[in-house]
Amino acid sequence: MSGEHEQIHPLAALGDLRPNDYQVFFDLFTHPKLVPYLPEQAIPKNYEEAQKEIANLISKEWQGSGKYWGIYHQNMLIGTVGLHTLVANDHSIEISYEIHPDYWGHGIATHAAIYCSEYARLHLLNINTIKAYTLTDNEPSHRVAEKAGFKRVKVCKNDCFYHGKLIDRLLFELVLREDD
Repeated sequence: MSGEHEQIHPLAALGDLRPNDYQVFFDLFTHPKLVPYLPEQAIPKNYEEAQKEIANLISKEWQGSGKYWGIYHQNMLIGTVGLHTLVANDHSIEISYEIHPDYWGHGIATHAAIYCSEYARLHLLNINTIKAYTLTDNEPSHRVAEKAGFKRVKVCKNDCFYHGKLIDRLLFELVLREDD
């Protein structure tokens, strides 16, 4: 999809992340309503870190470790969706989705997650399972995962550091193909 966007929802299209969007990316990932749902390492401290993070997300594809897309509304970045944290011996990869609070509740993240999952099914033939981790109290994110076909698997106790505290996360999985 070099350059062009693919419409996934009446309000949104997916396309390649653009390095020049670092200011919008920074504003998105530091939005006060989004920050509580992001691990610290995902929150850029300045524009330079935002530029580096976009470059990192773009590089996942050519490194063979995943793929990220920008979610765009009228050609403006309003979110990201991507596949990352490839675990080769487990044949799994993780999905993440973030969307600007102004666009919450429209089904955009669900459509983006479905698109991502179909991309993995068609192009990442070494992947059997996609994992989605959500905060245990993030009901909207649970609904995105479930509407995208993911099944609740378990609560992972003391699984991750969020804002200085060890927290539990809920694991969802989508089986693309059975293990051989």
